[in-house]
Amino acid sequence: MSLNFFIAASSLLAQANFLKQQIDTAFSGTPQPWWVQSADMDQDGDIDLILSVPDFSGIGEQLFFYPNDGNNFFTRTVIDSTLVTPYGFAISDFDQDQDNDLVLGTQNGIYLYTNDSATTFVKSLIDGGISANWRIVAGDLDADHDQDILILSVFGIFWEVNEGNLTFTRDTVDAIDIVDVGLFASDLDGDSLSDVVSAVYSNSNHLLVWYRNAGNGDFSKDTLDNMNQFYISDIVLKDLDQDNDMDILVALEEQNSILRYLNDGSETFIRDTLDATPGLRPVKLSIEDLEGDGDWDIICVGGTTTIGQVIYYENDGNSNFIKHIVDNGPGKRGSLQVNDVNQDSLPDLLVASRFPDELLLYMNEPVTNIADKTVSINQTFTLHQNYPNPFNPSTIITFELPKSNEVLLKIYNVLGEEVATLLSASLPSGSYQYEWDASGMASGVYLYRLQAGEYVETRKLVLMR
Repeated sequence: MSLNFFIAASSLLAQANFLKQQIDTAFSGTPQPWWVQSADMDQDGDIDLILSVPDFSGIGEQLFFYPNDGNNFFTRTVIDSTLVTPYGFAISDFDQDQDNDLVLGTQNGIYLYTNDSATTFVKSLIDGGISANWRIVAGDLDADHDQDILILSVFGIFWEVNEGNLTFTRDTVDAIDIVDVGLFASDLDGDSLSDVVSAVYSNSNHLLVWYRNAGNGDFSKDTLDNMNQFYISDIVLKDLDQDNDMDILVALEEQNSILRYLNDGSETFIRDTLDATPGLRPVKLSIEDLEGDGDWDIICVGGTTTIGQVIYYENDGNSNFIKHIVDNGPGKRGSLQVNDVNQDSLPDLLVASRFPDELLLYMNEPVTNIADKTVSINQTFTLHQNYPNPFNPSTIITFELPKSNEVLLKIYNVLGEEVATLLSASLPSGSYQYEWDASGMASGVYLYRLQAGEYVETRKLVLMR
């Protein structure tokens, strides 16, 4: 079934605007910047970068740390230069000491780097019995409130159970040969347990598979789709249509396609195609709200060794996606992470590129001439989009008053039923911020309505748990 939800519109003005910045290009030997992630690793309140760099020759294979100096200037330091083909990694607080650690998959094992200080990481081997560990995902798979480790290797899908005290025990999700690299953990069936969605190679077919988490360490296997001979390069889960269940986005690099699987709420997924442009070659996907307008946009990186692409699909709020080319230059864009690196409330794009080898940052700079960014009357009364949006569990609503007025600020559900009154008072002119704590409220779309005299404005906000 094919649904009409992609609009080719490169001539339209994008809601998000990106400025490209080279973070690093000085890689020795024949390395390939492979996997990039970002987090506040040194606990100084800004976003730092981590990059794995294999070169598949045993020379110059390293794990790099790029601390942020507070002004978005990054200086490379080496975490580890004794690795054998470092691949993907995940950042989380694995030892529950309130700072970020990382777990790295390599050719010859799984390694934990605990964060010992602002500049020091202590390396330990978690498991040397699994090789070619391509993809690592952190998540609480056994619902015991600590971070376990999900692993995609060429020999199957495994998970390391976090027993506490830096002890991990390997368990198996599926012992089958894997040649694809898509892997994601999220609650797909609404039972509050993290399921696994992955790409599996079986009987010469590339399969999209859902592993249901039974809650006792076991996973039952359901095949969602057969891609036949087409390799699955990435899988991402998010509630794209905001109907309170998880949908699936799949990249097929060799087929030049991005597919969407909409969850109808009864564990049935309806497939359609987001993009099938020749030469697209999607490698990595992400789903984020790039403009702060309350809906999910899609970001894709990929391309060939000669033409690399960074693409942004703008969600118009009505299940249509407008395609914008962020970058279209030399070098295959091989890894993507979206985070608010410069902390301006807009998500930025981090991209690891090969041929040439580069670490790139695309700063999301707001376009100021978009009419629906703020709503105003006579350039005076202004109701801003809440931040963050989507949010969990609280968000900030900001507005300006040019003169004294009786002010009402209320929250409604999509049925028009009032769920909260944030403000009912007489206020003098000025700027105001009010927080809505939605703890105990169901995920979904809500409306916030500001009334000040004759001025009335309503906006949408999204609670995403």
